[in-house]
Amino acid sequence: MGSKKPKPTTLFDDSERIDDGHMKRAEDPYKFLNRSARPEWGEVRREIERWYAEFPDPERDLLRRFQKNKVDQHLPEWWELYVHRLFVCLEYKVKVHPRLPGRHERPDFLVTRGTESFYVEATTAFNGDNKVNPQGQAWVEDFINSAQNPDFMVDIEFPKVGRAWPARHDIVKRLEAWLAELDWAEARAEWDADCMAYMRRPRWRCKQEHRDWIIEYCALPVPPESPAA
Repeated sequence: MGSKKPKPTTLFDDSERIDDGHMKRAEDPYKFLNRSARPEWGEVRREIERWYAEFPDPERDLLRRFQKNKVDQHLPEWWELYVHRLFVCLEYKVKVHPRLPGRHERPDFLVTRGTESFYVEATTAFNGDNKVNPQGQAWVEDFINSAQNPDFMVDIEFPKVGRAWPARHDIVKRLEAWLAELDWAEARAEWDADCMAYMRRPRWRCKQEHRDWIIEYCALPVPPESPAA
């Protein structure tokens, strides 16, 4: 019989990273943090690894949950690491998952400093989301962000969020075609004169229906390039 594969001991992959793209709206936090080649996110990974190196996790339970690509599983473990690190920095002795006399459940920590001692539960709470299809909306926003136009950005509103997922091609093609018809110089002049009035003018707004979705755009003229120094 072959030997068991050793359990991983680090939170993030030890591999060369070449993807320096921004985090997508539909992307899970751990997936982004694990793949980003940006230096600032490399620093975040190294700092969190230092936290984890001091966290007793012999069965790798926290590690396994931390690496989940779901926010409601990843973020509670990040918070547990943070709270543990906080008390360590405050010079408390921290015992992870201590036993309680006569009880089966275990709190997250028992923290002690001198004669002071108390239990800590690192709890996370997620706000209720009243969106009909939050994941679908995130995907649609990623589609919109992929549209190309050098002169305009768009402000987005969703008067109706559908349950079916529209096709990327339908959204991007129609949005790019509409933006291509707009005059940047005219838009910029109106924006500079009164940006609040600009955003209310129908000329710079567009409503599109995709399956059971309604998406409204307001075209925002990008600022002119700064003069060369």
